[in-house]
Amino acid sequence: MKLRITIGRKIGFGFGILIFFTLSAFYLTFKTTNNSKEINDEITNVVNPSVDALEELNLLLVQSKMLISKWVYFASSDDIDFKNSHRQLVFKDYPNLKEKLHKYSENWQPSEQEKLREIFGWLDLLFKEHKRIMNELNSIEVYKDPLIVLIARESVDEGDLNEKYEKVMELLSDLIADQQNLAKESTKRMNSSFSELQINCSFIRYCINIGRIINCIFYGTFYCATCLSA
Repeated sequence: MKLRITIGRKIGFGFGILIFFTLSAFYLTFKTTNNSKEINDEITNVVNPSVDALEELNLLLVQSKMLISKWVYFASSDDIDFKNSHRQLVFKDYPNLKEKLHKYSENWQPSEQEKLREIFGWLDLLFKEHKRIMNELNSIEVYKDPLIVLIARESVDEGDLNEKYEKVMELLSDLIADQQNLAKESTKRMNSSFSELQINCSFIRYCINIGRIINCIFYGTFYCATCLSA
């Protein structure tokens, strides 16, 4: 009777180990899946949209430089297409993009948020200068005044406007690089999480198989002991 109880406990212990490792596998799978979902949500909803918006801002900056130069050097009426495009960029596209980036930056690091504030500080000054030039060269007749045209061209080619462009481009390139590196790190963390899950699950499967073998041994011993006692 004593032998039967001892072996029974061993069998129960063996099944307990199997249940423990099975539950551990479920827990690790759930934890890794949940963690990967959080990382994927971060990449999908914050990191990638941030990179896209910053690259869009970089393109907007290049376009604005081209358009303001054309505005200054190409004597034209106020309702020509490229001037309407520039107004769209300055008065609508830029404010909308600025608002979008402010929203994304709520999830950034403080240092990156500070960089973005500095960029927008320079851009606000830059587009304020754009508006001044646009107001001064607001008709084809104004281009006949050489002094107004000269001042506008100096602002674009050699003055503060050109310096502001260079400063913003430098800051923006750094911020885009930061966000791209964050995207790579987030993807790396997600891949690492899945690799860790695979290793843990392989170890648990190994332990479960060992537990099954031990259970078989215990059960066989229990069966033999039962037959002998009968």
